[in-house]
Amino acid sequence: MKLHSALMTFSRREEAEKLLTVMRQKFAANADVMLYVGAWHERAGRAAEANVCFDQALAAEPGHQGARRAVGIGWIEKGDPARARELLSFMEAPGGEIDPPVLFLLATAYQRTGDHRTAMDLFERILAGAPTAAREKAFRKAFQESARALGEAPDALPPMRRNRLVWIGIPAAMAAAAAI
Repeated sequence: MKLHSALMTFSRREEAEKLLTVMRQKFAANADVMLYVGAWHERAGRAAEANVCFDQALAAEPGHQGARRAVGIGWIEKGDPARARELLSFMEAPGGEIDPPVLFLLATAYQRTGDHRTAMDLFERILAGAPTAAREKAFRKAFQESARALGEAPDALPPMRRNRLVWIGIPAAMAAAAAI
């Protein structure tokens, strides 16, 4: 992976592409390598190739959280939040490490299907692990939408302060999802 990075740094793209092919062939059973190759393809705008690499990473190591995250995001993008949630379940486990932007994508995917109860459960999980999410306009808006749909008080979030910290995870995740 360091060699590939070095080749790209020195604008030796053709050699870097050949190395990626070799890496895919020789290290197909290594989840970390396949995630690296998949991420590179994703940055290069090759979503289909990236998804194949992410699937290979998950097949190589089904418990690998990075692979589960990558494939889970793919299922969100394909409009199947239930399959995504299965893969991302480690983020909902008590004491588990969460990724608020990914859970936000999952929650809004459930909103689009009309399942506001599940979306609200995910919003609450985000708040439990990252209380600063309540300061984000996009999060507040989505939370309030589901609260209204469920007949709950949409003002259940703490009030925003004028000098708020910027929690860039949600806007960045939304921008990444919109770009795909």
